[in-house]
Amino acid sequence: LEIWILPSMNPDGTALNRRYNANFVDLNRDFPDQFNDPVDTTAGRAIETAHVMNWGRARSRSLSANFHGGAIVANYPWDGTPTGASTYSRCPDDSAFVSLSRTYADRNPAMLASNADPSFNNGICNGADWYSINGGMQDWNYVWLGNLEITLEISGPKWPAANTLPTYWNNNF
Repeated sequence: LEIWILPSMNPDGTALNRRYNANFVDLNRDFPDQFNDPVDTTAGRAIETAHVMNWGRARSRSLSANFHGGAIVANYPWDGTPTGASTYSRCPDDSAFVSLSRTYADRNPAMLASNADPSFNNGICNGADWYSINGGMQDWNYVWLGNLEITLEISGPKWPAANTLPTYWNNNF
């Protein structure tokens, strides 16, 4: 077993309190996408995206999670749809993703209680059912690397106050 931790894919965006990197690229929408950008290449991608892609290809992984703020929910693929419509978008391993998401959310009191959006089901949601995006890392990991990745939205605020971090730690431990 190996555990890899990437503290931040977007350190300059974090320092600037925005989702875009210093070159105004939204890294959460910069990966190849099976619906509208189906060529798995680093060409034309932000340097951070290219590094994550190269790192991912160099390691055999079967399970991963990426952490975000802005909601409290375990989000699973697909994040996009062929038409871009926000509707449930079932991937081939949908039941496995639901199980992974449910396992995490059921152990996180705030997430389990989260039904802030109609697409949330006691702290879990299909990404595209919440809102459709293209170029997300979890879909890229699944499509091109066969890696089951979920996105864990662990705080309502994008930039939670330092004094709230112990609560987030306890909920997500």
